[in-house]
Amino acid sequence: MKLQTKFFITILLVLIIFSISIGTMQYIFMSKNADAEISQFRETQTTAVKQTLKNYVDIAYETIETNYRNRQDKQWLEKQYGPRLINVIEMAQGIISENQKLVSDGTISVQEAQRRSANTISRLRYNNGSGYIWI
Repeated sequence: MKLQTKFFITILLVLIIFSISIGTMQYIFMSKNADAEISQFRETQTTAVKQTLKNYVDIAYETIETNYRNRQDKQWLEKQYGPRLINVIEMAQGIISENQKLVSDGTISVQEAQRRSANTISRLRYNNGSGYIWI
């Protein structure tokens, strides 16, 4: 082999070894850097999710606390349910009065009037069907 060919092959081998070394070092550096970035991203996202969940819990707690406080406040209850309850109570009183009139006319017995009143009043509802008159 000629000297020029040996020199060319030597330089080529040095360049190949150098390229492989740089490639290996770059791969190792990128792997370590990627692990650090993934770890940082995971920590950031976990913190964000925890804060969001804490906010939801705070909102739920405030809502429950407000509802509890309102249910203990007689004025709030009267304001919220008063007009609807008055209408339902007036209807119940009307039903009872009508049955009392039938008893006083002798058309039905007291027991029959009580049964009719109870059956009719038991079907009365308020607050979108969740409230009822208790006899």
